[in-house]
Amino acid sequence: MVSRDYEWEERLRRRVQEETFPLPQGFDAFLAQRLESLPPRGVGRRRIRKAVLLAAAAVLLTACAGAAVVTLKQNRIFYFDTLEQAGQAANEGAAAAGASTAAVGVQDGLPEYPGAQEVDLETGMSFYQGEGEEVLEHAYGTAEDGWREMFAAQTDALVVEQYKADRLSDLLELWPMGVMPDLAALEEDYPPIPGCQSSYSQKSRETGNLRYLGFYGDFQGPGEGQFSLDWTFHPVGQAGDQYVVATGLDKVEEYETADGAMADIQWDTAPSGKTVFRAEVSYGYVSFTMTGAQMEAEAVHAILDGLELSQLKEYQPKS
Repeated sequence: MVSRDYEWEERLRRRVQEETFPLPQGFDAFLAQRLESLPPRGVGRRRIRKAVLLAAAAVLLTACAGAAVVTLKQNRIFYFDTLEQAGQAANEGAAAAGASTAAVGVQDGLPEYPGAQEVDLETGMSFYQGEGEEVLEHAYGTAEDGWREMFAAQTDALVVEQYKADRLSDLLELWPMGVMPDLAALEEDYPPIPGCQSSYSQKSRETGNLRYLGFYGDFQGPGEGQFSLDWTFHPVGQAGDQYVVATGLDKVEEYETADGAMADIQWDTAPSGKTVFRAEVSYGYVSFTMTGAQMEAEAVHAILDGLELSQLKEYQPKS
């Protein structure tokens, strides 16, 4: 198992939650360093896979751009041959949506799927030791609680909680009402990997309003396959469409789930030779991502069909 990069995730999370949207000190240099550190595609493949991280950051960093927009829509990924075409379409799309910007990126392929990612709350707590920050609580759950471990912390502006569990269904009490997937059925068909299920939330310290809520879990797929599921609720703003030049992907597809949600799925061959994929469904204030490796399209489609993703459009942030 490997550990999640909490520093990278935390800095992105914090930035997208700031009302004034300032860049963290050294963020540009940090981003450039991370992009340059990504591995080469391997023999016979083209360029390096910088834009995967760039596109992911762009989606997060433009999530607040349309914060004043109240019309909910399903966000999509649009593919183009050149950056000029993508940029023009992005400008037109942003203007039509009433947003000030849109996400544009060049994607040269998907990264290696990292496998099961043990949730490390000790590392998570270590990021709340600065001025005006402190860990408020650290506890271990019982069988009755369901979850294994949790911590709560605060900054000058936020109250943060994170939970660790053996099954994602153990965290259903934390889920927004009306948009809960049938996790019991999912876990019956695809075993959740213990210790690799978590939730993470941020609330305004002043008002108590939710600013970020995420659920993440790793699962054993069919055969040698593995996959992860990630739901992100971002009530401070809607994520926008993505306009992408994809130069290194093996295949892209649009898949309509059994309940009518449109999933954008990318397929690629990682440097190890493994088949990797990324599926996204984004609607209004909710984004869903499924990533994995060594799985056939039919299996991915079947999982997406069972997650009731169309209900994401029902989520409305509380005022």
